[in-house]
Amino acid sequence: MSITGLTGQKLGPYQLQGILAHGVHSVVYEARNRFLEGRFTVKVIHPDVLEQMVSLTFDPDRTGAPKVDALARCRRDSDLAAALRHASIVRILEWSRAAALPLVYLVSELCPGEDVHTRIRRRGRLSAGQARELGLRVSMTLAAVHKLGVAHRGL
Repeated sequence: MSITGLTGQKLGPYQLQGILAHGVHSVVYEARNRFLEGRFTVKVIHPDVLEQMVSLTFDPDRTGAPKVDALARCRRDSDLAAALRHASIVRILEWSRAAALPLVYLVSELCPGEDVHTRIRRRGRLSAGQARELGLRVSMTLAAVHKLGVAHRGL
């Protein structure tokens, strides 16, 4: 199943509007909710990745303790991320499985704007002051997340 051809499809209350980004593991769509105002993102996990996650177990601490199901860990990580509240963190709203399709998806609020890579490609490198301000904001956000006992794996 291709997850790049879902524009126009519905996943739960979300109608997928168009692709915002895609990678090896997922495709991110802009979406509208039938019941709520606002714009959302729906990150659809590739079914092959999902299949690997379901069959994968791992020992995160390498202690020989009972192994953790990777899909269950993904669910716990999503639940924990959804509980985070910070001005610089996009809120995770939902983690779900599509009823009619073998898909898992993650819903978040849509954060308008562009990523740093796109900004640099469009306008050139950041000034020293801009880089310092960005670094300060990122470090303050990570400090707030770490204070809650959360470790980050991807930024």
